[in-house]
Amino acid sequence: MSSDVTSVLAIYGAVLSTLAILLDITRYVKDRPKVVVEADHHVLYTTQKGVHKLGIKVTNKGTRPATVEACGFTIDSESEEKLLSVLDRTLPKRLDEGESHTAYADPAEVQASLILFAWVRDATGRVYKSKKRPFQLTRLTKVIRWLRKS
Repeated sequence: MSSDVTSVLAIYGAVLSTLAILLDITRYVKDRPKVVVEADHHVLYTTQKGVHKLGIKVTNKGTRPATVEACGFTIDSESEEKLLSVLDRTLPKRLDEGESHTAYADPAEVQASLILFAWVRDATGRVYKSKKRPFQLTRLTKVIRWLRKS
């Protein structure tokens, strides 16, 4: 009879410790920065008119802070230069939970139709990427039409 109680307690302890380990692993995986990168057309307003820019928006959706050090575009090119860095004087920038930052590029310097994706590098060296081909031609034509109206 005492061996039955000992067996039940041993099984109970094994199950409980396994659940505790799984809970710790889940907390460890979720307790880190989760950086999301989006690229889109932006219109920045000056005093009289809008100026068209290509924007790279970085959002930290994780629970830990992330420090963004560089951002840019990867282009579809025959040449060796496939990475384009965007000059942003506010980088490096620390992003706490829920914060975001947008860097802007001049569309005269970057042909939007050749952009494969936008990228962001954090202080640990990890590179985060946006979805493929973020600048669709139809979206660009809508922005250009809108700018011509204003």
